[in-house]
Amino acid sequence: MKSKTPQFFTSQGEGLWAGDSYDLCIELGPRSDVRTNAALRALWGQPCLTGCYLKGDCEPDAQARVAPQLQSPEQHQEVLLGLIALPNGAVVPCGSRVVHQADGRDWLIFFMPMAALSKAFGLGGFPFLDRDETEGKRAELDQLLLGLARGVRSYVSFDLGLVGYDLLARVYGGVNLEIARRMAPQDRQELALLVAGEWRPRVSGAAVSVKPKDEASEEKPRRRFFPGKILSLLLSRF
Repeated sequence: MKSKTPQFFTSQGEGLWAGDSYDLCIELGPRSDVRTNAALRALWGQPCLTGCYLKGDCEPDAQARVAPQLQSPEQHQEVLLGLIALPNGAVVPCGSRVVHQADGRDWLIFFMPMAALSKAFGLGGFPFLDRDETEGKRAELDQLLLGLARGVRSYVSFDLGLVGYDLLARVYGGVNLEIARRMAPQDRQELALLVAGEWRPRVSGAAVSVKPKDEASEEKPRRRFFPGKILSLLLSRF
């Protein structure tokens, strides 16, 4: 019996593009099409990636590849599609998006759809369920995306990279280098940082502790914090 050809872009029944995404966001700095194109080449030239493609309504083997570069620089956003090999050997769809911000800065965003990751990489019901159970898998994804970021940085210098779940809103929300430098550990449960080359991994909810303030008098009892309450309070920030 002939095996079924895998469908990555057009698998409507499996819904591999559904939902949010797991992202790498790189602030490239002031608008420069030369730098952006160099970053795209550095990204898509890495061995775990196959691309690039423009059409999401037909499979990669049914369309011609395009060069990893801006296709229409006058557009506000540009998306290129491709495939990525995950640490477990599975292959899922992915893409890159260049965003030209209104403040004149460019962002390069690499994304993997959560629906595809849940099926191929065992992320289960994350982000709504299975947060603790998927922590190890998410750490592997963080390292994969860190490798991509370092590959880009070896060709194009940048000071800020974000890694984690559904980060596009943070990009549009105005996150910048100074905000990232001041970010406390409890604000990094869904976000890892590459700040001026320094890797700052995500902090899992279980690893975040809240130290009660010392009361003025030693005789006064300290406030007691219960781990479950702390975790629920921290997770409610996202």
